[in-house]
Amino acid sequence: MFKHIYLLLLFFVSTISAQIIEVTPKGLVFTEDANAPYIVIQEKGTVQELNNKVLSYLNGIYKNPKLVITTSDNQIVVNAVANKLFKDPAVNVNYNLKIDFKENKIRINIPLLDMTHPLNGGGTRRLHLSLPKRQLFTDQYGIWEKDKLRFPKAKSGIEEYFNSYFLNLINAINAEDDW
Repeated sequence: MFKHIYLLLLFFVSTISAQIIEVTPKGLVFTEDANAPYIVIQEKGTVQELNNKVLSYLNGIYKNPKLVITTSDNQIVVNAVANKLFKDPAVNVNYNLKIDFKENKIRINIPLLDMTHPLNGGGTRRLHLSLPKRQLFTDQYGIWEKDKLRFPKAKSGIEEYFNSYFLNLINAINAEDDW
């Protein structure tokens, strides 16, 4: 009995800590294939069934889903904001996420990010995932600059947020609903 509980706990912990997405000098990438701009989840169901499953989950996680979620026959688009996603620097992250559906397949695209850092005196600075060189005396800065990690807290904050987001979405898709 103890052995079964231990194995179940080990599986649970490894699932939670799974890395799906990573911030690299090349930008935001899926760890499964850094060159692919999307991941595909194999799940039995029609386009409509899969769409309904994902939509049901997304409607439950946003305060006002009608303002955040746009749907069509085979696609869901999420335009949302994560305010002060991480600190040092405190950054607001606007993200756009497309989810496409085919029979027995769900494709999740890399989210597009627009990150801004509000300044004390008003105005904002723009944060990029990666910049080829350091931008001195501008309102632009990067998590990665010249292939050097400049803001490790920002990197880990984005990774934690989106890894949790995608793991919860995948778990909701895979959940059996017998009602």
